[in-house]
Amino acid sequence: MLTRHGTSRRFLAPAILPALLLAGCQVGPSFHAPTTDVPARYVAAAGAAGKEKPSWPKPGWWQNFGSPELNGLIDAARLHNFSVREAVAQLEIANAQVLGAGAPLLPSITLQGNGNFQQAGASAAGATSSANFVSRGTSGATKTIATRHFNLGFNASYQLDFWGKTYDSLRAAQANAAAAQFNAATVALTAESSVATTYFQMLAYEDQRTIAERNLKAARGLLTQLRAEFKAGVTDEPTVAQQAALVASQAATVPNLT
Repeated sequence: MLTRHGTSRRFLAPAILPALLLAGCQVGPSFHAPTTDVPARYVAAAGAAGKEKPSWPKPGWWQNFGSPELNGLIDAARLHNFSVREAVAQLEIANAQVLGAGAPLLPSITLQGNGNFQQAGASAAGATSSANFVSRGTSGATKTIATRHFNLGFNASYQLDFWGKTYDSLRAAQANAAAAQFNAATVALTAESSVATTYFQMLAYEDQRTIAERNLKAARGLLTQLRAEFKAGVTDEPTVAQQAALVASQAATVPNLT
């Protein structure tokens, strides 16, 4: 026999179990996506306060170094570099697309014209004959009648861009052309700077090689002098060996700079 207290516990257990399961699934407060402040435009485009705006190098900037050899190398790179030529071709295509996208915004004009010339001859008796020349017969004088007809037709039409589709296409083509222009300038500047950097590195290697050859020459001269002093008993053998090792080390360095 069940008491009232035992019966109430039996009916409360199924009701509490789902609530406990749902409470166990809750791991924390509701998730809210964080907000990130995104600037409306690039900071470099407007220029920071108190700082100058970034400037693009002037055309022919490498000529300020006064090196005809460098000028020739960069001119050859601009002419024969496939990346530069590809970027220039893409720019030309983008400019052509701008013209094509803007054409529907202009009126269409059609002009047609034709002309006709006819010449007919009439005799004194009243008979006529069509010909391209004047005929003379025995019946009398012949009269020539020339007729000219000219027609000129003009037609103009314009399609309203009611929903702005054509204008949006033009703006998209203009933005694409601007991006292609910037890309062409970037590719050209990259090629120019790469050639200039390589050229200056070559000059630096040549200077290092010249300095290394001078040091090797001086070290060999000092070694010759130490060997003479060793024979004369002025210098000991370890000093001569140390100088000989220095000469060998410098001689091994020079080929790496050529």
